[in-house]
Amino acid sequence: MSLSFRKTWPKSALFAGLILLVPLPAEATRYVLSSDSEIRYSGAHPMHRWEGISRSLRGEFGIEAGRIALPIELSVPVRSFSSGNRNRDKHALEVLEAFRHPRLILRAQEITFADRKEADLFMGHARLRGQLAIRGLERPVETVLEFTPNGPDVQFEGRFTIRLSDYGIQRPAFMMIPMEDELGIEVKGRAIAQGP
Repeated sequence: MSLSFRKTWPKSALFAGLILLVPLPAEATRYVLSSDSEIRYSGAHPMHRWEGISRSLRGEFGIEAGRIALPIELSVPVRSFSSGNRNRDKHALEVLEAFRHPRLILRAQEITFADRKEADLFMGHARLRGQLAIRGLERPVETVLEFTPNGPDVQFEGRFTIRLSDYGIQRPAFMMIPMEDELGIEVKGRAIAQGP
């Protein structure tokens, strides 16, 4: 599967001196996503655009020898998404087979910062590579995350694009014209330090 980034996240962006695992402060042992962490999707049709959002993104990561323990798993209930259109949301549950596969799961298998200073401070841009599971099908994803320290916690934000056809999802149509195959995904939230 080949994912295409939007212009703000070009595939051609290169990072020098990548770090395979991210060092963290020795006193921190666990970070948990805050209850307002969110994931959004944006879809498009030749006649209109729309967006759906869930603020039920959940996950956590631990520390081993001062480094992030990989992989990290983030998940969100399919039913928690809302686009403001009940019919659209109901159809989404059907095409995503929400009863058989109730959660979307993002597994981060690699996180690399541009340099050690950014990694030590848990700030700046890092590249994430992993797998996104939809309808029980896993496909590789890659994105650039932006980390911003917030006291003992850290805020994060990232965007990437998937193709519905890669997950065998039949595209809804309006006036006999199907929606675009690409779907924009944005994750944003805060990881709360739980202490040693």
